[in-house]
Amino acid sequence: MQPSQDGGMALAFGFIFWGLVFSLVDIQSANGFDYLPDWLGYVLVMLGCARLSSTSGRFHIAGVLSGGLAAIEALALSKSRIGIGIDADLGVLSRIVDLVMIWMLLGGIMAIADKWQRPDLVMRASNRRVAYVVILGSCYLIPLLAGSRNVGPMLGVTLVAGVLVVLVFILQLIHQMKGASHTHGW
Repeated sequence: MQPSQDGGMALAFGFIFWGLVFSLVDIQSANGFDYLPDWLGYVLVMLGCARLSSTSGRFHIAGVLSGGLAAIEALALSKSRIGIGIDADLGVLSRIVDLVMIWMLLGGIMAIADKWQRPDLVMRASNRRVAYVVILGSCYLIPLLAGSRNVGPMLGVTLVAGVLVVLVFILQLIHQMKGASHTHGW
């Protein structure tokens, strides 16, 4: 279970951490320039996962999915630059791929934490992956199931707040894994 020779596990978790921050935070200029482009965030996640792929096949899958998300985001960016909106099907595909990518990423963290004999980290990763899928899945499914009915702004605000809390907890766990990698000699 050795990470790639050209960098350690802490560097890989750093790539993943900052990649997720880039993909989650939108800071735009007045003319619409995105200072933290989503596609670059997914490339960073992909690079971090590639460095960890020898520790768990789940990181390999998460990396491939991140590469796909980077391509989807780059396509959406290029379409918006020429005045074409992203297709609804592509948006749905992006959401599904994102859910699976986070599921696999946290599964890889669970595998490493298990090898480190850290059941506390395994449980945190497991809880966060379930919470992410349930809450984010609800954000996607409830409007689809409700159709044209108003599902209520309060429900939407609650779900978005829930997603933000879970994302902060995921980022905190990745940061904790980065620190723990030093303790475990990686």
